[in-house]
Amino acid sequence: EYAIKRLKNYEKEIKDVEEEISKHIVKKTFKERKERGEFVGRYRKINGGKTIPTLFEYPKGKKE
Repeated sequence: EYAIKRLKNYEKEIKDVEEEISKHIVKKTFKERKERGEFVGRYRKINGGKTIPTLFEYPKGKKE
């Protein structure tokens, strides 16, 4: 029911949609950021690329 109502009123929403789309400009693609090591999020290297993840950071000289 809600979808049918929106489809009937789609012309009224065009302005809002175009305004929102204009805010989202992709400057670098995911592939470009990944190649340069700039990407973050779900696909980032875990723990800065270290092979063994650390649970705690110890002060220099003290490691348990």
